[in-house]
Amino acid sequence: MTLLIASVAAEDLATLRKRALAALSAGADVAELRLDALTHLEPVAVRALCNELPPGGWIATCRPVRDGGAYSGDPEQRLALLASLAGIEAGIIDFEYREWRANPRARQMLSEALQSRLATPGAPGLIVSQHELGGRPADVHKLLAEIEAACPQAIAKLAWQSDDAADNLLALDAVRARPHRRIVVCMGAAGLAARVLAGKCGAYATYASAPDAAPTAPGQVSLPDMLDRYRFHLLDRETRVYGVVGDPVQQSVGPAGFNSVFARAAMDAIYLPLLLGPDESAFGRFVEGCLAREWLGFAGASVTHPHKIHALRLAGARIDATARRIGAVNTLVVRDSELWGYNTDYVGAHATFTDVLGVETRAIRAHVLGAG
Repeated sequence: MTLLIASVAAEDLATLRKRALAALSAGADVAELRLDALTHLEPVAVRALCNELPPGGWIATCRPVRDGGAYSGDPEQRLALLASLAGIEAGIIDFEYREWRANPRARQMLSEALQSRLATPGAPGLIVSQHELGGRPADVHKLLAEIEAACPQAIAKLAWQSDDAADNLLALDAVRARPHRRIVVCMGAAGLAARVLAGKCGAYATYASAPDAAPTAPGQVSLPDMLDRYRFHLLDRETRVYGVVGDPVQQSVGPAGFNSVFARAAMDAIYLPLLLGPDESAFGRFVEGCLAREWLGFAGASVTHPHKIHALRLAGARIDATARRIGAVNTLVVRDSELWGYNTDYVGAHATFTDVLGVETRAIRAHVLGAG
């Protein structure tokens, strides 16, 4: 099972404790304690908090500023704290690959503290993580392999800042290559699909933001949305994937509406906001990438600005007469592995006049306002 981790941060331990317990009570499998956000590191009090949480229910992270975290204090104090927490067999330590590779003393201290668990298959006590804040690394698979070679017993985690929805496919490919041994995250709004579909593809874990708290990384979905809107723990290999493709999509009511219908009808399906910039080639690369991965279960998409004409071209001859007359496609449907295009904007507008208002559309003149 892919773990759903709620990342919890606070400036003081009392608030951190409260948020961690609230996240676990709300349905998170694990609470990630972002110790780097604390104003003061108090080792004894931190250990007491970790001992209070359920066994297997916490991850301790104290990420330095250079790796996207908030810790700028004494590196030795940080290392000593993490090594101390590693001795508590009930939790997991997240440690940065850059320092693991460059600091032999850190490797020795953590390896000694984690000795029993690192020697036990299936009971990892360590996540070795790399955060690429400047964008996708040149070779995702190669970098993950390097992390795994540096510490084969650990879970390998790779996160990068993304502005391209196609990165989600690369991230999901990477976790499928080593099920339950990798965490791959696309940070930013464009990376939502990789977070939500992590369990469908066998990731070790994925991250959400804690209830009623700010995200600790760009693009984190809130824990309530992961559990309720996206029904994270119900997604599996057979789940059909839909979404709305465009820019912007964050304000779209589609995910809330469609996922509510799917839940009420007990449909094994999910509908995601898929942020994709204006480039036509990027649109084609993303949609064709979805089609090429049969395991993904991509079944169709709504298409909004600025991709309706791009969708028309991509569907080619497989479009309905309405879409051909209007010159735009707003709905893509996958049938027998082929992409078909439709325009339901006209159908919806026409039905509103004729079926709801009882107006004969031939008798009226319409003006369209807006840029959508």
